Amino acid sequence: MPTSERSLKVAVGLTSLLAIASVTIAIAALFNSSATRPTVREIPLSGVYADGASGQPHYFVAVSSLGEHTLTGSMDFVYQDGQTSVVFTFQGSVQQLRPGANVAVLTLVPSLVPQDGSASQKRSSVPTAISAVYQGKGLSFGECGNYLHFVPSLAGCQFTHVNDNEL
Repeated sequence: MPTSERSLKVAVGLTSLLAIASVTIAIAALFNSSATRPTVREIPLSGVYADGASGQPHYFVAVSSLGEHTLTGSMDFVYQDGQTSVVFTFQGSVQQLRPGANVAVLTLVPSLVPQDGSASQKRSSVPTAISAVYQGKGLSFGECGNYLHFVPSLAGCQFTHVNDNEL
């Protein structure tokens, strides 16, 4: 076989191999891109939220995110003298309203409700499930005046994210 004919067969063979390799790489990239798409980012919920100013009596909520859809924490009260009391502890779930948005509905299930006659809660009035809305850096509890003694109205409680030293 002449050299030019052999070179042509080698070139055709190499071109075919390169075409097959390119198609294989393209298919692999397609499958890998769907497998490595970023997941919906987790809402930055963990932290402390307060409904009042430091140095004044107020409630605060400490929240720890346990994963994408679960949380735990406590509702507490800070008295004028700096003493605190636990109003209730809770476990709960988080349902993000829109993928990628910083808005979610929380369902809190109180797990420990001290019945020591604490002035910070209305005795035996803590519901079995509590709804709250997380938006941006705040929590809103609807009608919390039904179970939190020092809340001035039944309209709701607005809690803002604070640093631990701002309690």
